[in-house]
Amino acid sequence: MPDFMVTEAKSYHCGQMRHIIRDEQKDVIVRLGFSVHRELRRYFNDSLSFRRAWFMDGRLMAVFGVTGPAIASTGMAWLALARDTGAHPVAVVREARRQMEDMARTRRELVTVILDDDDASLRFAIFLGFVPIGYLGSPPVSRFGRRNMHVECEFQDTGRVPVGTGTGLVMRLDLGA
Repeated sequence: MPDFMVTEAKSYHCGQMRHIIRDEQKDVIVRLGFSVHRELRRYFNDSLSFRRAWFMDGRLMAVFGVTGPAIASTGMAWLALARDTGAHPVAVVREARRQMEDMARTRRELVTVILDDDDASLRFAIFLGFVPIGYLGSPPVSRFGRRNMHVECEFQDTGRVPVGTGTGLVMRLDLGA
């Protein structure tokens, strides 16, 4: 059984992550005209109230956080995953849900931007319960419902924002009252 540990993220974790980030995430960031390391550091620096590093068996697996004022009820979530996390999808989902419970102590809503062409990030966000801005229904809970939402998101123009030379889909997650 792997040994998991979550700690307060340090700035040097951003440098480590830039070397091991998922290829799909890295390719999208670079294609949009950004430096992976600079973007990680920018989000890290903006996440004063919540920033974490997740380790499995002593290896860095993820760096994540929430930007925005500590007293705000809404925060912008960001996540960078290592390539090796693909081999442990259940552990990644469990840890993400644990961290969202921590975030729910101070936030009522999380918002994130899923970059175009990062299909795995879109599937993961939908699986965790994120829905596109403007979506009126409740998050899908079945595999069929999540697949339908994924297809709808690919063709949805509302809720898209410019990001570098491309666009991203704004999604939200209600963490409860």
